[in-house]
Amino acid sequence: MAREWMRDIAVEHPERVAEPLHLRGVHLPIWREDVKRKAIEWLKANEVEFWIIDPAARAWRGLVDSENDNSQLAAFTDALDEIKREAGVPDLLLLTHMGRAQLEEDAERSRGGTRLEDWMDHGWYLTKDGKEADAPRALRAMGRDVDVPAMDLNYDDATRRLRATGRTRNERREEDGALKAVEKLLQLGDGALTTALKEKIGGRNDGRADRAIKDAVAKGLIERRYKASGEPVDEDANNSGKPMACYVTTAGRDAMVTKIKINSREEG
Repeated sequence: MAREWMRDIAVEHPERVAEPLHLRGVHLPIWREDVKRKAIEWLKANEVEFWIIDPAARAWRGLVDSENDNSQLAAFTDALDEIKREAGVPDLLLLTHMGRAQLEEDAERSRGGTRLEDWMDHGWYLTKDGKEADAPRALRAMGRDVDVPAMDLNYDDATRRLRATGRTRNERREEDGALKAVEKLLQLGDGALTTALKEKIGGRNDGRADRAIKDAVAKGLIERRYKASGEPVDEDANNSGKPMACYVTTAGRDAMVTKIKINSREEG
């Protein structure tokens, strides 16, 4: 499977990739002096400049009994630092998992003790926005001189590559929410009350419908007017108790046409 994935990725210079050492069923205590020496020799012999350990839980098996024990995690990361320095390896990528519990967005962290977060220079956090298999992925990065907001990623099945879309996770949500508001309003018909549109969108209790309509109005995709007078709504005013009707703008209709064309190309 590893060789198949490497072929799919189509590495431009495969001769520069050292033969992977698969750790399934293998005990490799690199914190022991004899094994540490062998690891250093192997890294030097292969002129490794970018060392990848995936996953951490497999690599530290036999040393770390509890992933919440910061002393044990420190012993492991100290061994990695020593090997990396003596072997002359500039960069090390250590992969680990986040817990299954729902984490606060933009505050995601690795599972277990805090030592890994304290030790790393930079953290890359790959997240999934939803439970569906094709749910959008996003990559956030933070650390020394690094602060990158969660960027949306597209996955190419054929090449197994993830590529940044150029949009942040929040920008994609705003756009998706606004287009959903336009779509639901087109189904209801121009002049539908804001309350009816919220019901059609769903998510009234958690504020999703309100955000979707607000974003659609801000992007110029939907226009709201007071039901009684037909005058444009003052979005900054206190409009409590004032019935408002919604209308799709020309920009909103154009955006829906563009979305349909993009979806048709992707499905085709």
